[in-house]
Amino acid sequence: MNKRCVYFDVLKVVAIIAVIINHSYWYLASNDIISFSIKSFILILVKFAVPVFVMVSGALLLQKEHSYKEIFSKRIFRVVVPLVVISFLWAIYRHFNLSEVVVYIIRGNLDNYSPYWAWYIYVIIALYMVLPFIKKMINNFSDKDFKIFILMFLLTPSFISFGTIILEAFFHKSLYLSGYITGIWFSQYIGLFVAGYYLANKEVNAKEKNIATISLVVTVLIATIIEILNHTINGTSFLLDNCLLITTIIPALALFIISKYYLSNGFRKEKTNKLFANLSNCVFGIYLFHVFVISLLVAMPIFTDLLSWNSYLGVIVIDVITLIVLTIGVHFAKKIPIVKKFL
Repeated sequence: MNKRCVYFDVLKVVAIIAVIINHSYWYLASNDIISFSIKSFILILVKFAVPVFVMVSGALLLQKEHSYKEIFSKRIFRVVVPLVVISFLWAIYRHFNLSEVVVYIIRGNLDNYSPYWAWYIYVIIALYMVLPFIKKMINNFSDKDFKIFILMFLLTPSFISFGTIILEAFFHKSLYLSGYITGIWFSQYIGLFVAGYYLANKEVNAKEKNIATISLVVTVLIATIIEILNHTINGTSFLLDNCLLITTIIPALALFIISKYYLSNGFRKEKTNKLFANLSNCVFGIYLFHVFVISLLVAMPIFTDLLSWNSYLGVIVIDVITLIVLTIGVHFAKKIPIVKKFL
């Protein structure tokens, strides 16, 4: 896979847009059942982002062998430094002064002031650390082995988690699986990692694409209905706000399959391919700083008034500005050699 895969770029761009929406949709009004239904639909629709990021990472990284020297000196170092930087910036932004931030970090007491969206970076670091093991494990996998692995480590746990949540919410029956679910969450990311590699190296036919499309639509609709029922019956919201449930995993897998089917050879116009390649190169930087921009925009009177007048228009405008500002900012920041190394 030496040729750049355009559909990887497209998936990353679509995923970062979903991340931005995911961290701004709560500003949407939900005063009645219709607005709540729309808000729930948006929530379900954008949860695929992190699973897609993990699958694309697996598809790229599992193509070759990696030494532990490379893992620690290159890959982990390149994400730890940005993590430390945004942790400092976020703590300061949350009204700490620099000296207090240092004290809190030394004490390991930044729980309420660490960048909440950066949890994904910890997942990636953990995946980097087990990358050589995973690569050695899958080297001799047959097609059947891949399917069984994905079933055991991804689909089954995500379905059990979903089933447990539904039983407890609607039937008030506990399966006492909370400890089990907590213990298997990382295995699901390994499952996504391997699934991305498997799908990237598998031919996708029209029948599989059609099944993926139907599965995507049906899953999103069912999940939205469940959210509405939960809100109506139990008076609670966002029951399925979890990126490792089957209601998120199926759409993520489906999007990967659909994208590969239509874009395995890229777009007809080379300019479009280059556009997505350039946008894709900015995705990590956008991920690091998008919450800063959203928070700053929401605090401005002009956007506060816009959200009060029409929350949907307000969120759309804020998200578009966030995407444009950070794309331009990251693009030019990457021209600085030391910054390019970490973004």
